[in-house]
Amino acid sequence: MATTSFAPRPPIALSMPGTPRNNGSTPRSARRLQSTPSSRLSFGGNALALAQASALAPLPPINSRVYPDKSYADDDELRDLIERDKVAVDDAVQILGHALAHTRKRLVESLEEIAAEHKRLERLTRELGDAAKDMVKTVQREKDEMDKARQLENEVQTRSRSLAVQVEAATGEVKEIHAKLHARRDLKARQRAAFSKQVARNGPELAFLERKLGLSVRGTAPDVVRFSFHNIDPASFPRTFSLDLDASKSQYTVASVTPASFLPSSTLGPLLAQLNSSRNLYRFVLAVRLALVDEVVLEKRSFASEVEREKERKRVRDARERRRDAGGDEYELAH
Repeated sequence: MATTSFAPRPPIALSMPGTPRNNGSTPRSARRLQSTPSSRLSFGGNALALAQASALAPLPPINSRVYPDKSYADDDELRDLIERDKVAVDDAVQILGHALAHTRKRLVESLEEIAAEHKRLERLTRELGDAAKDMVKTVQREKDEMDKARQLENEVQTRSRSLAVQVEAATGEVKEIHAKLHARRDLKARQRAAFSKQVARNGPELAFLERKLGLSVRGTAPDVVRFSFHNIDPASFPRTFSLDLDASKSQYTVASVTPASFLPSSTLGPLLAQLNSSRNLYRFVLAVRLALVDEVVLEKRSFASEVEREKERKRVRDARERRRDAGGDEYELAH
C-alpha cells in the first residue's frame, strides 16, 4: 500500500502593533501635547501593520488521504498507515496550538494597552476640565478686583486668549486619539471574525481525524484536558474510554478515568510517573491507549479473584515492556 509523508506546516505568524511606551523623562501627557507630524505618521504605520495582520491565509488540509472503508483492527498495514498519519497530524496540531497561543497573548496585550490608553484619555479630560474651572474662577476674581487693579487687565486678557488656544488644541488632539482608538477596535473585531471563520473551516477536518484516529482531546476545566479514546473494544468500536489529565501544577495528575474500574493505580501509577519524569505527553497517551486495550482483553476473561486478575495484568504489562525494549520506537509506532 502506498504511503504519503506529511511535513509539519509552518506556524501562523501574526504581528500585532505595540503602543509606544514611556521610556524617557517627559510625562506622557506632555509628549501628547508636543507630538509632531512624524509621530502621527508612526501611529498610522502601526494601523497599516494591523490591517495587514488581519488578512489570514486559509490553512491547507492537514491530511487529504482517503482511507479504505474498513476496520483498521483487521488490517495491519492500514493500522500502521493511520499511526504514521497520526504522528504527522499531532505535529501539525501542536504547531497550530503554539501559533494560536502566541496570537491570543498578543491580542490580550493589545487589549490591555487600549484600556490603559482609554484611562489616560479620561485622566487628561478630567485634568483639562479642572484647569478650565480654575481658570474661570481666576477670571471672575480678576473681574471683581478690576477697579482696584486696572493695570492687570491686559494680563488677564492675554491669559484668557492663551487658555482658549490650549483648550482648542487639546480638544482636537483628544478627538484624533478617539478616532484612532475606534479604528483599532474595528480592526480587532475584524480579526476575531477571521479567527472564527478559520475555526469553522477546521471543524470538519478535525472531526474526520478524530474518527479515524480514535482519539479526541477537549478541555474540561482550566488546565484540565480530557483524552477520549474509541476503536478500543473490537466488540464495540464506538465505546469510549476517557482520562482527565490535570496540568495545573508542576506534576501531572489524573483527575478521573472512565470507566472508573479501568486503569487501576498499579497500571496508571507507573505511566504517570514516567510522564512526570520525561514530560513526553505523546508517549503517555500512547501508553494509556495500549493499557486500555489490555484492560478490554482482561474484561472479557473470567478470573477467580482480583488477585489473579492483577497477576495477569502484570504479566501482560511486563510482556509488552519487553517487546517495547526490544523494538524501541518502531514498536511504539507499530502499536
